[in-house]
Amino acid sequence: MVDPNVPITGGEIIASFATRDIVASEEITFCYNTDFECRTRRDCHQALRFVCDCKACQTGTPFQQLSDVQRTLIRGLQ
Repeated sequence: MVDPNVPITGGEIIASFATRDIVASEEITFCYNTDFECRTRRDCHQALRFVCDCKACQTGTPFQQLSDVQRTLIRGLQ
């Protein structure tokens, strides 16, 4: 699961704020849609029509493995 550091909220006006400290060189990230929380990485990439290269999508990393476990648990809860 991507670890977004900026949630997007709003209606007519869109606002965002940091949920944790962001270092100067760190990319600002947010979740496109909460529906993606329980989708597989492949399904997300197909729906968005691009291949993500965030740390949750980099194959074989501990973060990617944790992301897969989280997605599986969320699917089970839903």
